[in-house]
Amino acid sequence: MVHEYFLPLQQNLDATIPNGTLATLIHEAFEGFASGRFGSQAEVRRFFELHPDFPRNKKGEIPNQRVSDVLNNPLYTGHICSKTYGIDWLKGQHKALISIDLFDKVQDRLNGSAKVLIRKNIGNDFAARGFVSCGDCGGPLSSSWSKGRDRSYAYYLCQAKGCASYGKSIPRDMLEGDMGALIKTLQPSQNLFELVKVMFREAWTQRLAQAEDIVKSGKSQIKAIEKQVDALLGRIIDTTNPTVIRAYEGKISDLERSKTKLQDQLAHHIAPASGTFEEKLEPALQFLASPWKLWESGQISLRRMVL
Repeated sequence: MVHEYFLPLQQNLDATIPNGTLATLIHEAFEGFASGRFGSQAEVRRFFELHPDFPRNKKGEIPNQRVSDVLNNPLYTGHICSKTYGIDWLKGQHKALISIDLFDKVQDRLNGSAKVLIRKNIGNDFAARGFVSCGDCGGPLSSSWSKGRDRSYAYYLCQAKGCASYGKSIPRDMLEGDMGALIKTLQPSQNLFELVKVMFREAWTQRLAQAEDIVKSGKSQIKAIEKQVDALLGRIIDTTNPTVIRAYEGKISDLERSKTKLQDQLAHHIAPASGTFEEKLEPALQFLASPWKLWESGQISLRRMVL
């Protein structure tokens, strides 16, 4: 039976790319939990609570069980599973919100078989962290917040003992401001643009070739799995032992699951029908033409991209 909170997604799932609010929230929840952005199911629940469009119960709350149901729901992969009706990874008619790979990563975390290392300070407040070094010892500069009387201040500093600049700090805004001034002066030459086009073309060709090899290998593996399934079905017909039959059925279920995962992976490696080489290249050239525009946005992720 389809979960009640999955029903509002049906219209979105009929589109090539889900664009509804709920579809986006579900996808972000899976991505965040798999990557460690959300350290627990409780954090996923708090993420859902920030969005009024996410369905609540009669008390206006989002129960912990609902979060668990979402993260354990294979419907979002575009497949249907039901122990009650004996349905195991049947390809559905609805569009997938997430890949099977992403679903499996979430299951590994839920089952405790995968651990994601999360650092309290990963430099989200310091764009230049990892890109700047001490002028005296050449070691990487660290970053930290210093609490003042009225507010906190952000600094870069050298923490290499024995260095002449050990413990000396540089205000973040000053250092990143100087970096921005330098970036603003960057004017890529025409030769660089021509070189990028050649490099991009080579990478494009290599990726297409890799995709073809992956698809070819995947289809071969699928055929091998189908042969194994046929062989096991033949053994089931030839035996009357219930225990042996259950063992064969379990093996067939595992093989079908592997086949479904391979098919899902192949679907992501098929070259897109739309989008020419030139269309894909244009955003890269726009970035190279004016990296300052990205830096000027002030967004940490974009600034680190520039660096």
